[in-house]
Amino acid sequence: MSILKPRNRLVNFRLTDEEFAYLREACGAQGARSISDFARSAVLRQADRSGSSEPSTQALAELHSMLSQLEARVGQLGQKIDAAAETSPA
Repeated sequence: MSILKPRNRLVNFRLTDEEFAYLREACGAQGARSISDFARSAVLRQADRSGSSEPSTQALAELHSMLSQLEARVGQLGQKIDAAAETSPA
């Protein structure tokens, strides 16, 4: 696979042994090709989030999903309240 834009800039930061182990585990869990690729993607994702005043499409989709789940749970709670009110003596 050829790289269309060569990566010729270097960003360097230090980690503790524990941080490095955590990063290596996260890299493996996400299926990244290397720690470098994983770190690059994470940093660019974070920069994209913090540099924009508009939420991303993914963030909006996640928010929509969370709201749908909340609506469902509130509906379930309402049903339980109604059922409890019907069975309790007046």
